[in-house]
Amino acid sequence: MFNIMYAGDRLTLRGIYLSIRSIVEHNAFPIHFSILTMAIEDKGEKGRAIKEEDRLFLEKSVQQFNKDSVVTLHDFSKRYQDTLQQTRNHKCKFSPYCMLRLFSESIIPDENILYLDADTLIIGSLLEFNKIDISQVELAACPDYLAQWWVRPGYFNSGVLWINGINIKKTHLFERSLKLLTEKTYNFADQTALNNLIESFVYLPRKFNEQRPIKKDSIVCHFCNRVLRFWSPIRPWDIRLMREVYKIKEFDNVYKDYLEKFPFKETGIPKPDYKL
Repeated sequence: MFNIMYAGDRLTLRGIYLSIRSIVEHNAFPIHFSILTMAIEDKGEKGRAIKEEDRLFLEKSVQQFNKDSVVTLHDFSKRYQDTLQQTRNHKCKFSPYCMLRLFSESIIPDENILYLDADTLIIGSLLEFNKIDISQVELAACPDYLAQWWVRPGYFNSGVLWINGINIKKTHLFERSLKLLTEKTYNFADQTALNNLIESFVYLPRKFNEQRPIKKDSIVCHFCNRVLRFWSPIRPWDIRLMREVYKIKEFDNVYKDYLEKFPFKETGIPKPDYKL
């Protein structure tokens, strides 16, 4: 079974759903989706944990494409409160939910697992990841298109990580990164910690984490900070802007399902006022 991991709060559920829905559009094999979440009281609306009813909704959605696919939910609220909530990294410019991946060592299988940010959409076969040999390294990642100029050459983006579960648990990369964040503060928090402490990795081809306009060979499209609309990146759930500014229509089937099936009322997420 192919393993995939996400992290987020209940508002992020819309991004996770869109990403997962785009995956099953192009990948019919069984997939185990692991969702990491937590509740953070001082974040208000942006601090609500994903619920069991949300997990059931996601699992029902993916099983329409493959009956053997499963979704599991892991709540790290207590662990986060005991480690990072009192640090300055808790208030960095990026969501603290990005740091959830650092708590995942206890739930990562002894197999390869793909970590994806909730602002990714998939447009090809994820089996292409299996062609990337990570048997001798901790993970594979793509250079961060912008930060490799701001921070340093070779600095990788942590929004798409092809992880060797066995090696990660041997080197304790995530646990060591977590400890580092209790001692030091970074603008890019967990991403910088991973870049600073990683012992072995390989670069992924750009198609596995396309941070610019979609190409013919793109597989994972990552809608993080981009040159276009740099200071206000368009996220996948901003359907009107995705279609009218980015001119992206490759995900219309995904958006149709999102508008028809996503539990907007139950989750308290406003339904987009947009017709395809």
